[in-house]
Amino acid sequence: MKDKVMSEQKPYNPREHLVKIRSKDGAMKDYYPAAWRLYELTLRYPNANFSSEIMLLDIERNLVVVKCRLYLGASYEQSEKKTEALKSGPLSTLDKVETAAKARCARDFGISTELALETDVDSEGELNEEGQPLPPSGARNGHNGSSPIYRGSQVDEAVKARLNALYPRAVKMKLCGASGQALLTYIGKLVGVSPLTMDQLTMSHLDILEKAILAREGERVTG
Repeated sequence: MKDKVMSEQKPYNPREHLVKIRSKDGAMKDYYPAAWRLYELTLRYPNANFSSEIMLLDIERNLVVVKCRLYLGASYEQSEKKTEALKSGPLSTLDKVETAAKARCARDFGISTELALETDVDSEGELNEEGQPLPPSGARNGHNGSSPIYRGSQVDEAVKARLNALYPRAVKMKLCGASGQALLTYIGKLVGVSPLTMDQLTMSHLDILEKAILAREGERVTG
């Protein structure tokens, strides 16, 4: 009975999920959202798997570079069909950058190659909730792209490097918002200093931050 129901289901049609976005030249064009592309990928390749790795993380420039691998089966090395892609973008939108990298990999597997790739989010940049392209992150933040928490401050390189490493973990655990200033505000609450500036940040403060992250990560595992 289950097989009969599945056989009667309507075949997936990517064109039913196209949305209209305004391109850089002002024209309205079709766009195939990344979420639907990845859904189509799972339909066509049930044994497809992704692995992602952060290649560069720079809080000061609000920049992240993600490498994504797509393969079939248990491992990338043993897969007969595989690909990888790099995607850079604002660190404050890490999830979107990773999704865009996955969508690029899916394109290499033949997903959406016929659906107006010139309007792909990979080339047009970020989209807002209405599906319209957002301006560059520097323009949205009102500065030249540098994270505001670093502006005018003398930051120890060791502290900066460790903060860069802890930042994505804190955001992933939803301990703070996806901005450098939100992270600094959260650390200030943890250590009882408000407002906390980058000049005041020490390794001891970051020890406390890491303990909070580890505690939340532990809750996720046990939960």
